[in-house]
Amino acid sequence: MIVIFIFFLLILFFSYLALKSDVSILTIITLWIHLLAFLAFAFYFLMNSNEYNVAIDILDEGYTPFGWQHIWTLFAFYALYLIAKGLLCFKSKTLPPLTWVVCYALVIIGIIICIFIIAQTSIDYKHEINLSDGPPDKFSITPFFFYPLVTSISSLYVLFKSFDAIATRFDNYEYTNPTLNYLHGILLKRKAYPLAIVLSIFPVFFLVTVILMLFGQDYDSMVKVFTDTTTWRFSQKMHPPLLDHQGHYLCTVAAIGSPKIVKPVRMGTRHGNPIIVNRQLMVANAFEEVIQKNLPRLHKVIRKNYDIYGYNLSSKINTTKRSNLTYLLMKPLEWLFLIFLYLFCTHPEALIKRQYS
Repeated sequence: MIVIFIFFLLILFFSYLALKSDVSILTIITLWIHLLAFLAFAFYFLMNSNEYNVAIDILDEGYTPFGWQHIWTLFAFYALYLIAKGLLCFKSKTLPPLTWVVCYALVIIGIIICIFIIAQTSIDYKHEINLSDGPPDKFSITPFFFYPLVTSISSLYVLFKSFDAIATRFDNYEYTNPTLNYLHGILLKRKAYPLAIVLSIFPVFFLVTVILMLFGQDYDSMVKVFTDTTTWRFSQKMHPPLLDHQGHYLCTVAAIGSPKIVKPVRMGTRHGNPIIVNRQLMVANAFEEVIQKNLPRLHKVIRKNYDIYGYNLSSKINTTKRSNLTYLLMKPLEWLFLIFLYLFCTHPEALIKRQYS
């Protein structure tokens, strides 16, 4: 929450600078798009904030894509990136040359970090654990994806715009200090700008890392913030055994309604736990089995989204009346599943009856 508050204040501050600098309304709109994308990022981060060594119910919670022990390194570089981006966007014409180079380097470092964040969060193994067969998708989009993408695109625009704004001014810039003036003559001529920027990235990164080490971060914290995690692309840590899922899904909660309405058939087992089984539940599970066997990719998409949203909905169905209502609402879907099974299965009733045996 503190990070969200700080980001909100920075957006307000840069909006104020934008208004004072007489920039276009499009720039201000872009700033607020950043805020909305970041709020989605932060909200999803709160839902996936458990450290890799914590046992969780994988359907109800998630693991963080960033190692908590090293997250201050990520936060420090992000804050410097955001400040440097704001200065380049609104103050390029008044920045001293070397200050401009440092800001340019920080923004490039920030873009590189955003690329790694996109890569880290583009594969989430969370919904592949104990839920479906086969490898996870090579790429998937989560709410983590949008903010680093939006801020990277806008940063590239800021870099190009800033480069054009200062090119002519720096050619004729002079320092009173002869040493600085000499360095300026070598590094900050138009043709030498790309080399000066590239050369500045490494010392800037090194200097910030050394300062962070004085505050307890490791020299390789920028690497460990991605690798000291679990269930994400660069993760190298194993999570403890997952907690048994205590929730139920829609057909399951519907089956625990009034016996006269939901018509339970027998007891069954799922993941080693006893559950009440009725025909609706067996038909739904038989339909899923057929889809999983013949259309595995479609099944993976359906199962992934159902695991995310189905449990949250079913957790609110906690009374007999709500179970009865759910059973009745699911009835048309049960009939569609049954028609499908009779169309595409040789022995549909045998398939239905063996479910949860």
